[in-house]
Amino acid sequence: MPSELSAEFDAWARKGAGAKMEDAHAHAGKKVLDRIPVRYDESFIDLGTGNGWAARHIAGRVPTIGLCVGVDASAEFVEEARRLSAGKYPIKFLQATIEDVPFPEASFDHAFSMEALYYAEDPLVALAGVWRVLRAGGTFHMVIDFYQENPPSARWQADIATPMHLLGEAEWVELFQRAGFVDVVAERVLDERPVPEGMPFPWGGFETREELLEFRTEVGSLYVRGTKRHVSPALDPYLQRAERALADDAERGATARAGRRGGRAR
Repeated sequence: MPSELSAEFDAWARKGAGAKMEDAHAHAGKKVLDRIPVRYDESFIDLGTGNGWAARHIAGRVPTIGLCVGVDASAEFVEEARRLSAGKYPIKFLQATIEDVPFPEASFDHAFSMEALYYAEDPLVALAGVWRVLRAGGTFHMVIDFYQENPPSARWQADIATPMHLLGEAEWVELFQRAGFVDVVAERVLDERPVPEGMPFPWGGFETREELLEFRTEVGSLYVRGTKRHVSPALDPYLQRAERALADDAERGATARAGRRGGRAR
């Protein structure tokens, strides 16, 4: 993510956006977090952590977790997450982009991200970054509200200076697969909380109470998950070329052997 986005997120943090985003997204997000089978000796990373609510939820659920990390492009959000977690949760919060998480390959068993991947300059590169830090068999869980099948979200770009990628469900599934994830599944997460009659609008990007109610009860957040396999075409741009070269070598070898057998038969 470019520095311009970091500056924009810093401004959001100073205006109190962390608590607002937690209120808007944590209900659906925690439904997904509670489905991630994090064991006591495993590791978890929250990408685009904001004020750290998702990492705190996992650390609270698995107090003896091996490693729990939250990263965000915004220094202001990282500091807020540290303040809210200090002395309560064993979490490391770091300023970093999803594309450039400062951990070596195969560092984490599970990764989670809510409302962050569509800000990446190239979502495939960001997904490749997630793939890189996961161990073989590790899982990635992405939740977003900004996607094509949620029509009101198309207006949100007008309120945000940084470009966002408005992709459809099938496009996200394809990107996961191109990044090397297998067993990729997409589904919707609904929010059964009632919308109060007197709630002021616009709220959370929705113009009316009816829009928000339809989103919560019928459209839902988009949840895409996948598992890391051993080789990712997105991480190795020469992989397919190498595979073709090996196949060609094998074919040439078979042809040569067939020629030699034919010569001996004569």
